[in-house]
Amino acid sequence: MLGYREKKVGRFTTHALDYSDLEPYDILYIQELAGMDKEKSGQSTLRLLSGDDQGYSVEYPVERRAKQESLETRSATPAKDVVSTTTRISIEHQFENRSWLFPIDESAETSREDP
Repeated sequence: MLGYREKKVGRFTTHALDYSDLEPYDILYIQELAGMDKEKSGQSTLRLLSGDDQGYSVEYPVERRAKQESLETRSATPAKDVVSTTTRISIEHQFENRSWLFPIDESAETSREDP
């Protein structure tokens, strides 16, 4: 997208978004939404990528000197906009409330080939 710094990815694995450096980018372009809008453990990480949220913290377990403890990392200021596509019929309700959906015109007129 002209004039914007864009990070383009095909997909994120389960926790990759938690550790991605998104600070240098204006737009996060995920080529296929896949299941990133799904609620897992009560919160969709993708839903937290709002410019108003200023990032989020992630806690994860580590073992130090045979003792379990929790460490925290804070995501960088997130991309301000997330753009994605999907072929799914529906997306998770809470994610849909925070999205602008642009349906494709699949009428016969737009699909016909010119002679």
